[in-house]
Amino acid sequence: MDIKEVKFTDTPKPFRRAVREHVGMRLDEIVRVWNYWTEHCVKYISFTNAGGIIAVLTFMNSRNITFVSLAGLALSLFGTGLILVGITIAYMFHRIKNNYDDMKMCADKFFTGNINWGEFIEKTDKATKFNKPALILGWLSAISFFAGLIIGIISFITYD
Repeated sequence: MDIKEVKFTDTPKPFRRAVREHVGMRLDEIVRVWNYWTEHCVKYISFTNAGGIIAVLTFMNSRNITFVSLAGLALSLFGTGLILVGITIAYMFHRIKNNYDDMKMCADKFFTGNINWGEFIEKTDKATKFNKPALILGWLSAISFFAGLIIGIISFITYD
């Protein structure tokens, strides 16, 4: 019999503990990804884009600059970057939460003998697939931030 066809209820009792630990490790991986995204993305929002917006607003207030200027464009780009980060984080939280819920459901099905090991691995491997939308949103946010930074610097240097 192939290992992929084995159901938990058919697993010999001495191996059940190891199988439970392996399933638990897979669930812990999703929790670690969740914690990573929570910690690092909130720091990113707090210290980069928000700091850039405050800097540009302060500069604009001190110089009586309108939003039609380069500083206004820089502020718009910082704001766009901040919004895109928020969308990225919301998307990733939703995706990770769904992946965790799916993995728990698959684990429950596996432990009750409703699916075999191969089906469990196939379904839980979907949680680690490449995530193109998050990558695109992240790059758009970074590009907006750095474009706003460069335009803000040029605006400050060229201001008369």
